[in-house]
Amino acid sequence: MQLTPEIRKLAEAMLSGKKNSGSIPNFDIRELQTNKIAVSLTCHAPYLKFLFDQIHAINHQIEPVFEKFLFLDNCEIDGLKKLFPDWKIVHGNWGSPNPGRNIAINETKADWIVFADADDIMKPNYLQSIKNVLNTAKENVGIVYADLEYCDSVFTPGSIYRVMNTFDYWEQRVVNAISACSAWRVEMLKEIGGIDERINRYDDWSTALDATAKGWHCVKNTECNIQIRKHDGVHRNTFRDDSVTMGHKMLSRSYGVVTLFAGREACLANWEYWLMNAELPEKFAVYAYDNSRNPRFTLKLLDIIHRLQKSKRFIHVDYTRDYSSFEPIDEWTKHRHVNNLYNTLIPRVKEDMILFWEDDLIPPLNGLKRLIEENTIGNAVGGISAAYASRSHRNSITAAFGAQKGGEDYWHDICTWDDIKKSRLLNVDFIAGGFALYNNGLVQKSLPFRFTMYNGKWASGWDSHLSRFIRNYFIAKGRNTHKLRVVGDVYCEHLISGDFSGN
Repeated sequence: MQLTPEIRKLAEAMLSGKKNSGSIPNFDIRELQTNKIAVSLTCHAPYLKFLFDQIHAINHQIEPVFEKFLFLDNCEIDGLKKLFPDWKIVHGNWGSPNPGRNIAINETKADWIVFADADDIMKPNYLQSIKNVLNTAKENVGIVYADLEYCDSVFTPGSIYRVMNTFDYWEQRVVNAISACSAWRVEMLKEIGGIDERINRYDDWSTALDATAKGWHCVKNTECNIQIRKHDGVHRNTFRDDSVTMGHKMLSRSYGVVTLFAGREACLANWEYWLMNAELPEKFAVYAYDNSRNPRFTLKLLDIIHRLQKSKRFIHVDYTRDYSSFEPIDEWTKHRHVNNLYNTLIPRVKEDMILFWEDDLIPPLNGLKRLIEENTIGNAVGGISAAYASRSHRNSITAAFGAQKGGEDYWHDICTWDDIKKSRLLNVDFIAGGFALYNNGLVQKSLPFRFTMYNGKWASGWDSHLSRFIRNYFIAKGRNTHKLRVVGDVYCEHLISGDFSGN
């Protein structure tokens, strides 16, 4: 039907309560509501015993639900449609909540959608609290999130997991603040192509990362928590870095590799070969920073950049030429110069994770994949490095300092190959940036990199600055454990020092 000005005026009067008669044929008055909220509820067989509690909670929200979707994954209840005629019930055999959620995203007429799990319980004022937030939210807000409140089987409140009070783009990339039970703007979800159905672990975080990378913002709902039921077999708040989770890590986040070039032509062929043949994540970007001050080198590097761009292997290839020079006053001047170059480049790197790779190292083709596998999906590790031989100490690992010993003087506590042999995975106090993967949220928060001299004898460069920042960051969060690691079996050939396997 055509929504004439007269009909719209009548409908708005009915919505405001000024009129309670004069119905409009073939028109759902709820269509005129703003910030309409749908609920998508998913249930699989083990959670059937909780389903009716959650349906009852959703049906009795203070703020009525605009649309209700129920997705039964490889399970069925006879007569459910008769009991709940206002629910859109869909059966499937998915083994994951995400295919059903994507159906709801594509079919709903609502502006917002809340993904609910059958084993949880929705507080009576939850949708109303979301509406209250949306009444003052800006148009660029795409997610309304809240603290998580854990309760027992009879919904007795227990511990509360506090998420960030004010949303921060980079902090979201350090720790997951977004639960699937948050409110998600439907327009935003459609813009990013819905939920990636290949990811079944931390899929809410992955979706939030994709959405915020597109420029959408998030706002916290402080009026009402997301209530989560504790019960046997629940998968939340457990250590999930098992073999299944490993397969989702490379899909969950975006990655950017950063290389500074000082004009070493002998390193170019290996750099290109690795990028074209290595096992890389799907969302992978390249940042090449040319400080060679050598036109011949620049032309060779540009040829490689063009081949990388044509390969369609990367989400983007970024090239910057900077011919700024420095006066070699002492042996540390070049390190100060490197700090300055990184401080210029790093703010442009927007990927979730950042790989620092010095061009004189040749990593194995599975090197990055191995670092990703050994790095936890959440915030337990801030930086993780491959191992390579020191140019000055043949039995030392340049990548690692202060292994499991603590203290501030990392440079005088260099790890050896014997340390690696004792433990394939070293927890350390300091990692060098030769071939090291960092959480980019922590890198961005640590800027600018500072260069510090100690008694004129030795210096602390950008990698030492970053290592200290990461350790202090987690200590301030009350997590006084090592957040830097070295993977001993990811060995890089060091062209400057010569290959040394440590055997």
